[in-house]
Amino acid sequence: MSKINSIILTLLITVFGVPGLPYLNNDIKAVAEEKQELAKNNVLEDIRNTIFNNKPPVKRQPGGSRGFSICLISPDKIVNPNYGEVNNQENWSDRPLFNWQIQKGKVKTIEVHSQGNEKILWSQEIDEGETTVIYNGVQPLEAGKSYELRMTILAPFPVTTTISEFQIMDSEKRKKITDDLNLLEANLKQKGANEEEIALEKANYFAKQELWSDVLRELYSVPNPSGDLMETIEKIQEHDFCAEDESNNSQFQYL
Repeated sequence: MSKINSIILTLLITVFGVPGLPYLNNDIKAVAEEKQELAKNNVLEDIRNTIFNNKPPVKRQPGGSRGFSICLISPDKIVNPNYGEVNNQENWSDRPLFNWQIQKGKVKTIEVHSQGNEKILWSQEIDEGETTVIYNGVQPLEAGKSYELRMTILAPFPVTTTISEFQIMDSEKRKKITDDLNLLEANLKQKGANEEEIALEKANYFAKQELWSDVLRELYSVPNPSGDLMETIEKIQEHDFCAEDESNNSQFQYL
């Protein structure tokens, strides 16, 4: 390809994006698609590196004689190892993702409660082997409010306990991120990015801010994910975050 064609290609991709250029000849379109694929792979690599080098906060909760050990990956409390401070994990999404790992035992149901309130706001039964659920209640969760995630676990008898507390970030902070994401999405759409590419860029944005629940939510929400994205999700599923963060382990007893 000539240097002039390369320059024209770069300008056209910048302004219109690949899908809007059906009139380009095949070799130019092939190079454009290759550039998009490389960019997508770079974003995936950035996400992998950020997640595995800056591990999400996790908290394992062994069940002792009850015979189970569960580790919540998303969302969970943040523990500062230097000061012992505990803060609720913030979530940008008002329909957060819940992701966990469990040894022995089985999660039967999960529930969301307002903090300190026994009323169930939302609940869902969990299928055998399922470890990832996105909140799909009729009403979104409210900005600035704190919630409890409770699980009923069969180990082998049913035990219901609060697994984590989490918070939807306040309206002002959430709006700033929403504005950033809207601008990011608009720019990507102008360049012809598809649904998965947009989700990956959003996930990368969240990862750089260590909003782990929102990172995972973007990755898991892509319909018909590509092979590369499926590989990333599988690596996250297979990775034992819990074994690497003993500072967040806690014991609890059931009567």
